[in-house]
This record gives sequence, C-alpha cells and structure tokens, in this order.
Amino acid sequence: MSAIPSKTGVPDIVNNKLTNTVDFHIASTNFNSILKSYINFLALSKYYDSLKYEPDPITAEATFWEELANSNINLQTFAKNPKATKYLSRLEINLNDGEFLKLNETGDPLIYVNATGNLIAETTEGREIPLTKDDSEKVNTQLEEIKTSFDIGNEDLNGEFIAWWLDKYRKCHSKVKEVLQEKLNIEDTILQEVSESVGFISYQYLTPQGRYMHYADEDSDPTPFPFNSIIDDKLELDTRKNILGLSRRTEAIFKRNIQQVITTPHLGDVPHGENLVTDHFYYKRLKENQPEINEIVAVTLGGAYKLLIWLTTNKVSNKQKTVPGVFELVVENSKEEVDLLLNKIETLKRPFNMSILS
Repeated sequence: MSAIPSKTGVPDIVNNKLTNTVDFHIASTNFNSILKSYINFLALSKYYDSLKYEPDPITAEATFWEELANSNINLQTFAKNPKATKYLSRLEINLNDGEFLKLNETGDPLIYVNATGNLIAETTEGREIPLTKDDSEKVNTQLEEIKTSFDIGNEDLNGEFIAWWLDKYRKCHSKVKEVLQEKLNIEDTILQEVSESVGFISYQYLTPQGRYMHYADEDSDPTPFPFNSIIDDKLELDTRKNILGLSRRTEAIFKRNIQQVITTPHLGDVPHGENLVTDHFYYKRLKENQPEINEIVAVTLGGAYKLLIWLTTNKVSNKQKTVPGVFELVVENSKEEVDLLLNKIETLKRPFNMSILS
C-alpha cells in the first residue's frame, strides 16, 4: 500500500450488485480478489443495500448510520443468507474415449442428486460423474473474517472508504438525518461535517503567501501562493503550475520596485516597528507549530481525520484505471459472464466475406 493516500476507485467496485449477500458472492462468483482486503467493506455494502427492503427503511437506515458512527455495527448479521444451508461449486465433466452420458426423454443429460447433496451425471456404462462439490467449508471459513463490531475509522487505512461512505451519508434522505439526530450528536462522530476552515488550518503552511515574504527577497523562496490551501486542492496541476510561475515573476517585479521606497533595514521582529516591513517570521512560526496544530485537529476529528488527509492527496495520487470487468456468475445452475452492471457478455458474431471490403 502506498504511503500517500491514493484515489483507487475500489469502494465503487466493492459496492457491486453481483449478489445480495457475502456468502453468495464467495460461492457463486469468481470475483474473489476483493475478499482478502475488503471483505468487511463488502459486507457493509450488502447490509446497506438490504435496507431498502425493510418495512421502515427510514428508521432502518438511521439505525445503520448510528451503528456505523458508534463503531459497533455487526456485519455478521447480514453476511449470510439465512436460507442457505450448503454451497456447491461446479466441476468440469471429463469423459473417457468412447464414453457417453445417459440422456433423458428430451435428449438432455440425466442429472440427479446423490446422498451428499451433490449433482451427479451418469454414463451409459453406469459410471457416476460428479458435477458439483461441496464448498461450504471454504465459504464459512471466509465468513468468519467478517467482524461483529466494525470500526470504519480503524479498518480504512487509506481514507478512501471513509470519504465514499460519508458522501453517501450526506446524500441520504433528510428524514434519515432527522431520525439520526434524535439518536446521537452527529458532530461528535465520524459523520461530522468537516469544514473547509479545518482544511485551511491543517495545511496553510504548504501555501505561503506573498505577505509573509520580506520585500528584499526577490527570489521568493519559497514561491508565494496567490491562493490558499483550500483552493489549491481544487486546481488542476497544469493550471496550478502556470499560476505559481506567473506569481513568482510578478512578485519579483513588485519587490524590485517597492525596495526603492523602503527606508529602513528593519527585519520585522518587533511588532509595528516600521512601515513596509512584512511579518516574514510568521511563516517560520507557522511551520514550527504545524505538527502540534495537526495533532489537535486529529484528536478533534477522530476517524474523520483520515478523510482530511485523503482529500488533500488523492488528486496527486490518482491510481484509477477504467478497465471493463468480466465476471463469472452462477445463475440457475448455469455459469454466465457478466459485467459489474449484470449485463450478460455476448460475443458479437458477424459473418465476414470479401464483399465487406468492396
């Protein structure tokens, strides 16, 4: 994992609709790469999707956000379909030379269930061929990794999942927020609103202003920013580079001219000592005290502090790639290839002849 919080797009992939429970996802799809690191987030997604089928979805969703905010949400409750007793996986049929399967009256292979609950086909010579195997042990072993008391602040090391779920919370129905407000003080939890002012306090030393620089410093080191840290996160990299380049040039011209009217070599270490003396010691004090300021901000925000870090760095560490995914999904005893939107993958067959070239 990168030391810099990255924008990967993984939360959108984890929040897929291939199945409605985690156990079915394990047993009936080949998309198992997300289970090792994100099985709890997958369970959280399945839990949230199930709320729309509750008799009172408003109260159910408010309870969901309450448990998420209190870090005591039991994901095991919604990890397994209560009607599932056994999980079978398909096996490929291997026939020996000269062997043929028994067929029923309609010409389809004759298939039955044996004493262990597996599907069995039979050859014309009486050899039983298993079509499925029991994967219940594998599924249940992976389900044991799902937590009974989930804390998203501790589980999400990057901050991207926190940002994704907080965005979903802010877009939820206003009635859900009203019910939740009656249950707890939202501003004391990870669901609190993180204002732009907090971001400015945490990172203002990264964007030194021209008023912090001494007028005798024509080289402007560090380069003065004509905008603050809040705007800095919203600029494209090329735009940011052009603005800083122009700022450095104009600041040099301004300082070269303003030096002609400065009548004192005062350094600015005494408040209100002379005119045209900038408080360039402020930037030094700001940089020295920033670790203590960030510690106070981190304690105040709790788990939401990771959101602040991610929002600041995700643009410069964007690792998202658009790749069309194809997944195998078991649908009514047949294996189909689908995309993330559950659209069936079909091979386009187009007849080709020389007339197409004419």
